[in-house]
Amino acid sequence: MKVFVKYHRDETLDEMLRLEGRGSTDVYQQCAACKCADPLFRCARQTCVGAAMYCEPCIVNLHRALPTHSVEMWTGEFFAPLSLNDLELDARIQLGHPPGSFCPRSRPAHKDFVIIDVLGIRVVKLSFCGCDSRVEHRQQLMRACLWPATSVDPQTCATVNAITHPG
Repeated sequence: MKVFVKYHRDETLDEMLRLEGRGSTDVYQQCAACKCADPLFRCARQTCVGAAMYCEPCIVNLHRALPTHSVEMWTGEFFAPLSLNDLELDARIQLGHPPGSFCPRSRPAHKDFVIIDVLGIRVVKLSFCGCDSRVEHRQQLMRACLWPATSVDPQTCATVNAITHPG
């Protein structure tokens, strides 16, 4: 600990402050994905894509399969928390199909569908697949590693991480 305090404390504090702000200019001058100018968004707490910053379409696209993550938007002074629903009205989790694809017989779930995860509680937009009526909504959730709170008309579920988390 003495070595850390003597040689690395200031460096560590500087890096923590860097993460609280936009970081260095090479991070915030262009979107890390499409390279457009002036990206304003990043994953909250840098849980999935590090400190990289993105434009709105790219951050939404990166998080389509990560519904429990939240994002932050640079206001000019600080990062403000947002949900993916705040960014794009059609950001919807589609069950029964690969991430990013859509179901031609999509059945919207309850408008305020709740997912409980170790990262927090999120209200999301979710649609069930209507292609095969033999697959119940609860089964579609479980196949996506989301465990429904009820077996009839589920409106809340928990992720496997939340259920199996040791803490």
